[in-house]
Amino acid sequence: MMRNALISHLYAMPRKVYDFRPVTFLADESRENLLSKAVPDGVDCPNWLNVCPMFEADVRVFHFDQQEPFVGLCLNVFTRRRISRTCKELLADGFDIQGYYVGRQVLSTDSRIQPRFRLAGRVDRIDAERLILSDHRDNEDNVAPDEVQIEAAAFEPLVRHALGDLAGATLERLRGLLENFYTGPSRFERLRATCKYFSDRRLEVAPGVGCHTGSFLSQDNGRNFPRIDKAPSVAYVFDPSGGKTDTWHDRGMENFGPYSAPTFTPTRPRICVVCQRNHKGRVEQFIRKFLRGISIPGSNRSPFAKGLIRKYALEDATTDFYESDGPTAHAYQKAVYRAAAAQSEQNFRYDLALVETEERFHELRGSNSPYLVTKAEFMSLQIPVQEFEIETTEIPDSRLQYVLNNMALATYAKLGGVPWLVRAHLPIAHELVVGMGSAQITEGRLGETQRVVGITTVFSGDGNYCLSTLSRAVRFEDYADELLVSLKNTIERLSKNMGWQPKEHVRLVFHAFKPLKEAEEEAVKALIASLGDYDVEYAFLHVVEEHPLLLFDQSQEGEPAYDGKNGMKGVYAPERGRFLRLSGHEILMTLTGPKDVKQVSDGMPRPVILRLGRGSTFNDMTYLTRQVNTFACHSWRSYFPSPLPVTIQYSELIARLLGNLSTVPQWNPIHLVGRIGEGRWFL
Repeated sequence: MMRNALISHLYAMPRKVYDFRPVTFLADESRENLLSKAVPDGVDCPNWLNVCPMFEADVRVFHFDQQEPFVGLCLNVFTRRRISRTCKELLADGFDIQGYYVGRQVLSTDSRIQPRFRLAGRVDRIDAERLILSDHRDNEDNVAPDEVQIEAAAFEPLVRHALGDLAGATLERLRGLLENFYTGPSRFERLRATCKYFSDRRLEVAPGVGCHTGSFLSQDNGRNFPRIDKAPSVAYVFDPSGGKTDTWHDRGMENFGPYSAPTFTPTRPRICVVCQRNHKGRVEQFIRKFLRGISIPGSNRSPFAKGLIRKYALEDATTDFYESDGPTAHAYQKAVYRAAAAQSEQNFRYDLALVETEERFHELRGSNSPYLVTKAEFMSLQIPVQEFEIETTEIPDSRLQYVLNNMALATYAKLGGVPWLVRAHLPIAHELVVGMGSAQITEGRLGETQRVVGITTVFSGDGNYCLSTLSRAVRFEDYADELLVSLKNTIERLSKNMGWQPKEHVRLVFHAFKPLKEAEEEAVKALIASLGDYDVEYAFLHVVEEHPLLLFDQSQEGEPAYDGKNGMKGVYAPERGRFLRLSGHEILMTLTGPKDVKQVSDGMPRPVILRLGRGSTFNDMTYLTRQVNTFACHSWRSYFPSPLPVTIQYSELIARLLGNLSTVPQWNPIHLVGRIGEGRWFL
């Protein structure tokens, strides 16, 4: 009733409403078009192009912990680019639409709701006044240009086409306006003004029955505001004795070196470099910086001054270059074959392959992708791959040092090294944490979509959290069976290696990308009961990324942004590790704080919701929330904290990469059986 009242009110204003749940509506286009504010004075903004604020109003019932439930309105605001001309009009204006996706406007069954843009396909060519489509829907391989519109991805090229020489300055001003729009204070004020608008008006939810909204829910004016807690700092461990620790992983790495340094091999890794022949000079410079480091004169901090070799306690590294004749998958494949022949003829094995790619390769799939083909070939030889884009080599050293710092961390892990472990405050129970992540793999944008699931297991032992197993990726419909197989193998191995005894206390915690069904929970419990006579408790935790909730901290002034603009990033963003109790089984948690936001334009980070499943027998949400925070700090992919716990992040990486590799004809999952499959090849 409240949603319906909102839509009726917005429609009468009038405002364009685009969805019912959540109620999604556009701001006043005549006053709020950011593009019109970006064009130079005296220049008319094309009326068929705009960038406007779009609001979401999600009406839901809240069940805050130990409080009576109430109806609340979750508000969010973002921007939407709109192109209102048809493809026929764009063609008449001289704009080449070939290569862009187009779609139809589909009418809603509710006359108050705007038509929905439905993708039709990608324009391959124009033939006899028909658009011939590739990557199209079934039975829709051609359309009339006056029936379809171009998608928003063409917005910037259309601005350049419409404004000519004025486009560069206009787009630069537009980027500045958007950067300010997404900052915490700007979004907060827009949302507060919207909240005040609705609180000042009576909405009729039924004939003669009215309601209105209150003010923002906050600690200042709401006695119903849930309690906020802070997860403790994570302790990183850099030696087996546990004596070398730090609360900042990069500082600990600089001071102590990696955890596995005393026993790590190879200390002189042999590295194969694959690059395009006409890029070799730039790649050589890049590789030298990667191995030897970058020092910035006059800088207060140089995180990569030591380079891969000294920072990770290696003795040296040797490189051999194999040049590709061009940017094609076939040319890259020939370079890999030369590398394979060299190691076979000279009786040695490469420890790592560094592969230069291009940003545009991300759009390619299967046998057309130089990156995927090269990775598949090297992994069949049990050689881990670290790729880098040629565009990255052009970044100024002041920024490149941070990119290389992260790349070296992932590389050391791929070589089999352990950069650090995270200290676990061990419970009485043996504890096993299982993470499940998924990725959607599709050929093009309208081809058949396949959802793939990966599984990661972490256990606590010797006072630290240790990565135990990484499963193969499986189709979504097969993931429940794979979960049971992975769980059975892990428990059998750990119970033997760690001497689990009958009647001992065992805790199983699941981090999942979706809520587990009751049947799935019962299948897990039945499996565990069959493996031994243990006292087992379960926690099934759904980590929710997509939700309407935002959390602002008005006292947060942000952190300096080292992007040359002297701005402050993460203003109004709560500190990392803050969590708010939505109910006895739900927690709203920030895993990205002001220090973790990379630049001002990233705006406000979004928290995650941790939701405990009904089949759980262990329900200490404070303990489980702190554990999620710890695992989010345990990624070896980057020194930047992860927005997800490593249990889910690693699982998603495995699922996405193996799903993409499955599109390469010569790929066979059997290649993961062996040394490479036991490592961190996916980072």
